[in-house]
Amino acid sequence: MVALFFWLKPFGATTFTLTDGTKLSLVGVTYGKKHVFPGKKDGDIDIGMGRGGPRPTTNDSLCVWFKQIRGTNQWPNFQLLVYDNSETACVGSWTSWQSAAPSKKETYLAVTFPAFPRREKKIKLRVREWNKGRQEASATTMVIHNPAPLPPPSDWTPESLPATKTNGDLTVTLTRFVYGVSFGGRSGKKDKDPSNKGVQVEFQLEQNGQAVTNWQPMKTFTSDATGNEAANYSWSNRPGKNTTFLYQWSLWPDEPAWKVRTEFSRTSGFTEAETWTAKEVPIVKSDSRKRYQRNMKEAPAAETTIDGTAIKVFAVKQYGQTRQSWEDEADFRIRLDPPPDGTRLTVLQITDDQNRAVERSNRNGGGSESTIGLKNLGDAKTINITLALHRS
Repeated sequence: MVALFFWLKPFGATTFTLTDGTKLSLVGVTYGKKHVFPGKKDGDIDIGMGRGGPRPTTNDSLCVWFKQIRGTNQWPNFQLLVYDNSETACVGSWTSWQSAAPSKKETYLAVTFPAFPRREKKIKLRVREWNKGRQEASATTMVIHNPAPLPPPSDWTPESLPATKTNGDLTVTLTRFVYGVSFGGRSGKKDKDPSNKGVQVEFQLEQNGQAVTNWQPMKTFTSDATGNEAANYSWSNRPGKNTTFLYQWSLWPDEPAWKVRTEFSRTSGFTEAETWTAKEVPIVKSDSRKRYQRNMKEAPAAETTIDGTAIKVFAVKQYGQTRQSWEDEADFRIRLDPPPDGTRLTVLQITDDQNRAVERSNRNGGGSESTIGLKNLGDAKTINITLALHRS
């Protein structure tokens, strides 16, 4: 299904202006699973955007198109959020896509929202910007018409708590589910802003009838009867008798029920068949300007196969002095082929050639490729990496 294009006169402002002078001017809004530039046909975009576009979504989604004119900052740090008109809840965008326009300072920006307030006739867009200290620098809004047909009333009936589900020998019981708790927003000032609110859930876990603490929630997907879908990768969890899981992007709380699917993953207790050590992975000097470049033809420094999945570990790139306070001194990549569904990669230990533990950033995750940041390598020439590939 190709997206429908709607151009309805927006309410009020049609341009976001960031603190560095960057301007985001509203071009149009599309709705559907596949989106092309407003007013163009699929494969017939003739304004320097090529034949691509935002990746198709699994559900009918909102896509907001902007013309972006850069200010003094080549990479302005901002986020686009969508609120209901009364600001009871909000979600962040899942995907964004940029392509060059005729001018070097101009790009076209497409921002996709698989979740938005579908029962509202008006939708509020907000741009949030942060300064170098990661403090909120500005927050401005514009209001647009909702291009989606208003959904019928929900017929979803929530289950009563506690609710128990099983997967193999693992039993998970949901004991608590609360919307609107503090998520520790970046600004620390706008306590009423739903972008600083989250959802808190509590689970009890048993394996083979025994309480366990080595299974933790890793991410969650939330959907509702209106067609919304929200993936949550921004979270924290607190192990204990009851495992508490706090995640950020929720949906609209006036719906009678949400459907929540949570991935659980082990943190210990891996079998010998699930683990592997890549030995003497070399550390090579690299230009910090090439930090985010990926050479898909690069040969791996070490590789093996676990449960039919090829695991490739690439050489450590050491960048020396970092340009940003949050950047790591060095990093390396781990690639999985094919990307295993329902499987998670966990880095268990990293040591150098003198058997010293190496400090790392916590970037473990699912998918086809992971980047692991490293700190304080000192005079090390190689590292040894012990990892596990295991089923969630």
